[in-house]
Amino acid sequence: MWWPHRGEAGTVRDVAGSGREHRNRQDVRANKVIISEEDRRILGIWAADCAERVLPLFDQKAPGDTRPREAIEGIRSYACGQMRKGPLRSPAFAALAAARDITDPTAADQRRCGA
Repeated sequence: MWWPHRGEAGTVRDVAGSGREHRNRQDVRANKVIISEEDRRILGIWAADCAERVLPLFDQKAPGDTRPREAIEGIRSYACGQMRKGPLRSPAFAALAAARDITDPTAADQRRCGA
């Protein structure tokens, strides 16, 4: 798969390894995506729905840990306009830490895959 990357002297080179340079292609910046606040809230609802589907699996491994549930509640509050996005960082990072605390090998594999 060809993925453009900024090369020397204003060229775009092929990151996939063929070494081809493309002088007439536009620079593609995949690291910046601008979305509206409304879309961000919709994505928050979707993320909360996805997280809730796997929450029972987490609860089997760490039944007393409320951090993921608190993060889900936070994103739902944000999506409904009851919370600003800044305060979501703490529960989000806490939920990530909760996932890291589980020593299950399958959970570790899923974290490495970005799940």
